[in-house]
Parts: sequence; C-alpha cells; structure tokens
Amino acid sequence: MKLFQFMWIAAVAVGLSVSQIIQTDAQGESAFMTVSLKTDILQFVGGGGQPLVGAKVLIGYERNDPFSGNELVTNAFGAINIPSQWKGALPVTVVSNGNVRTTYDSVPPTRGILKVSEVEGSRNLEVKGRAEKFGRLRRDGIADFGFVIPTFTLKKLLRFDISTMLSPSVDTIRVLGKKLEVPSNLVIPSQIESYTLPVHLKKPRYRAYVRKEGDYKFYALHGRFPFKQVIDEVRSGKSVFELINHFDFVGGGITDIKVNQNGARVNLPVNQMAFNGSVAVKAPNFPNTQALLSMAMANFNGHLVPTDLKSLMPNQAIHLKAASEAQAMHVLHILTNRQNHSPRLAVLSMEESADTTGLSSEETIHVLTLSGLSSGAIFNQLSFVLQNSANGSAPTFLDMVAPPQLEPNSLRLQAPPLPTGVKAVATYLVLSEIEEITSGKVKSERRTRLWEVFSPSWVEFVRLPHFNLNRLPHRKYRWEVMFLGRSVMKASFGNNNSSAGAGLLEGVTHITRSAVDI
Repeated sequence: MKLFQFMWIAAVAVGLSVSQIIQTDAQGESAFMTVSLKTDILQFVGGGGQPLVGAKVLIGYERNDPFSGNELVTNAFGAINIPSQWKGALPVTVVSNGNVRTTYDSVPPTRGILKVSEVEGSRNLEVKGRAEKFGRLRRDGIADFGFVIPTFTLKKLLRFDISTMLSPSVDTIRVLGKKLEVPSNLVIPSQIESYTLPVHLKKPRYRAYVRKEGDYKFYALHGRFPFKQVIDEVRSGKSVFELINHFDFVGGGITDIKVNQNGARVNLPVNQMAFNGSVAVKAPNFPNTQALLSMAMANFNGHLVPTDLKSLMPNQAIHLKAASEAQAMHVLHILTNRQNHSPRLAVLSMEESADTTGLSSEETIHVLTLSGLSSGAIFNQLSFVLQNSANGSAPTFLDMVAPPQLEPNSLRLQAPPLPTGVKAVATYLVLSEIEEITSGKVKSERRTRLWEVFSPSWVEFVRLPHFNLNRLPHRKYRWEVMFLGRSVMKASFGNNNSSAGAGLLEGVTHITRSAVDI
C-alpha cells in the first residue's frame, strides 16, 4: 500500500512549494505607496481597493506613545488626517472588521495609501464531484491519479493556507482487503494494475474546501507513475527526492466554480490542456545536505497552476513540461534541507485492529500524519526563487535563516547576506493561529492569520506595537518571517500595473523563510 504514499508526495510537494511564494496582487498595490492626494491624509483600503470605513488606526507603539492622540478612526473615505505631532517614520497599525490586523513598520508622515488583506473565513465550504476524462486506462503498468486544488493568483499566494492543498478531510477506500485513508482531494480513476496479484484502484470522487463564498477557479491535475517500480523503490528505502522524478504530469483542466453557503458540486475534467511544451531549467551547485525541487507553473490570465515537478542534482540541467496554451510559463525553485523531506514527510502509519471473531486482523493505513505537517518538517527554513521560463540560468538562492527570536514586545531576526544581482525589498512577518484538524486518524493544520507586519527593508529587529493576544486552549501560535528580494533582471508576472505606484511586494522573485511556534 505504500504506493499511495508517493502518489500523495507529488501532490504535497506541489502544494508546499507553491504555498510559500510572496507576490503582489495584479494591481501591484499590496503595500505602502506614496501618491498625489489633495490633502495630507493617509488612506486605508481593503484587498479589493475598497476604503476601510471606521477602521481603528494606531500611530506608534501604544496609546499616547510616542505622542498623545495617536489613536484615530478612519472617515467615510477610509482616511485619517496626518497629525501634526507625527514628525518621523513610525509603525502604523490598522484594525478593521473582516481584515487582518496589519502593521507597517516604518511609515513617514506622508500622503499615501495602506492596503490590508481580508481575514480567512471560519467555515469549511465543501466543493465536491468527480474528476473525469482521464481517457481509456489500460493495464499497462502505469498508475494514474488526479489532484484537485483551487488555482493560485499572485495575490492568493501571499494568503496561502495549507488546508487549501491538504484537504482537512479524508476518504476511506479498500485495496486488497486493507483500509486506506487518503486526503479527500486526491482522485484515483478506476484501473487495474498488477503487483504479484491484480490490484483494482478506484476513487473517482474528490472533496475540496474553501473558507469563503465566492467565485473560484479549480484545477484538476492528471498524473501518472510506474506502478511496480515505485512500489519496489519505496520498499527498498529510496528517498522522496529519488522517487518524485518517476511522476509524470500529463495534463489538467481549470473550471470556474461558484461556491455558496452550501458549497458546490461540480465534475472537473483533467484533459482541457496537455503539457506538450517544455522549459529549460538548470540547478546551481549546492551541498548534499540540501535538496532542490523545481516546478513549472503555467499562467492563465493571472491564475497559476503547476505543470511539472522534478528533483534536481547539483549543476543538473533538465527540461520541465509546460502548457503551450498558457499566456506565460514560470519556474519556481525550492531549496530545503534534505532531512525535511525524508520519507517521514508523507509517512503511511498502520494500525491493526483485531477482528471480533479473533480469526483475522485488519490494517488501516493513514496518509500524512501530523508529524508530516509540523512547522519544522515542512515550513521551516525554505528558500525560493521564481523565474520567468525564458531565463534558463541557475537560480541564486537567499541563504536560509534562523527562526524569529521572541522578546517582550519585539522580534529579533537573522537577515541573510544579499547576493549579487538581488535587491532587498522587504521583511514580512505574520502571526497565525494554528488549529489541528482531525478526520479519521489523519491530522492536518488550518492556519488563520492574526497579524501581518511589513517593513520596507531587511531588518534584524522589530519593535511590535502593543497587542493583547487572546490565546485559545488547544491552539498553537506561529510567527513566520520572510525576507523578500527582487532580481535586478526581474521578470514581469501577470498584469502588474506599476502606474499606481510601487508596492513593497511588487515583483518579488527571491524569498527565504523561517518560523517558530509559540
């Protein structure tokens, strides 16, 4: 049954790699910008550009620090008048209903606009149906599978939640008399393959989840792998990085779905596009204690979907599959510590329960236990580079950094050295509440952002405005730090419009990330 471990590894690796990009939204307005306004006002807007009316604004660190009257409320235009006592750059914190508490670490008393993001919803709205149109599946030694996720926009990549990739629910199927719990957004079309005995594989339905009502685009991916070879290599102890290259991504489909309070029921085709193009990639030199994954991503009107994923050796050059229909192709390179992606990443835990007759026992196989989702195993110490597909040169990574160190009302950070050809853009910090979700015997996490902090440069110390955190029992809390950089030869992504002003996050191509649970 270990074959399902590696069917899921491909899905996990796709999700985790995409999950950590930080980019601007399509309008390039994700951060503070100075603009020409008629009066000395500071305006606050939501993710869609709407004014935040009645938002609470703190200039400085706490009430009456550094000057009296530093707490204000936005007017009908989502704006405040700049106080005359505000003389130099100070943190500005905005709190408003339906949005994440946001602090801009160093804002001058200048006319401008500050943008904040919406908070995640509190519900799990179920999108379900069948993944279909896999074609005629012969008994050919190749196992086919599908994977269903919402597409990514550049804006959504900043708001990534692990539950959008790893379904918080599991489905139970039986294979050769054994129960197998698999994430509900994994699909196994009906097929028969052989491993000593004929094996009938079948799970045609998916269940995926979003946290708010609205219009979504969902992506159904079709993948394949050599059935017996993968099983044999799993049994021989091969690592994830040795096995991932056996996975062949065939094609996929993007479907518009309207999700209401009852969720949605939609069948998703996997054959709308074939991955019949290619992009050249080259690995840099890196130590054997690290591992490199490179993923091709197709851009369809600002919606990004993966088309191929491979593990590369130092200095190796290969081609990744691409979708010729895409408006643009990008390559995401992910560098991680090799031990972070040991077979424990997607371990199959087995639990035996005695039959009531005492004549037999039954194994239940659980895919992705909590140990595979811990901060240290997956999220901590990752470095990313996003390239345009026309740039086939080896990426230059930012060094991995240590987790944030918590001090009273402040955070100490470790900024990486700045490589040649990369410009420091910003430091991004986020405090999240982590909820453990259990479905069957499988555990996953759901992250809800409580506080975002932006600094317009790379910093190693951040003094935080006073904030009472009402910690809930049985919940974890996590501080993440990302140092954001931009290539001096940066590529253009999507429909970025810089005419409105340069946001702090616009054109980010390099990220190094670390996290700590508190």
